[in-house]
Amino acid sequence: MAYEDPYAVLGVQKGASKKEVQKAFRELAFKHHPDKDPSLEAAQRFQRVSRAATTILKEVSTPCNCYDLSLEAVTSHKLGKC
Repeated sequence: MAYEDPYAVLGVQKGASKKEVQKAFRELAFKHHPDKDPSLEAAQRFQRVSRAATTILKEVSTPCNCYDLSLEAVTSHKLGKC
């Protein structure tokens, strides 16, 4: 699976507040919910939106926001030093 920026999926800026992320998720989840649109593409979009929101909200709730590090920093990042 290719890298997909969760902020771009939800349409929010990096550093968005928890409320902004939740609002964007609710809007997109409602729009792409499989019960509203039974197509396979809608189910896949819904999963992408759910995965993006979960990723961001996990990072917002932890004291260290390692997700927002640059790709270079992440690849050289030592696990457990966060």
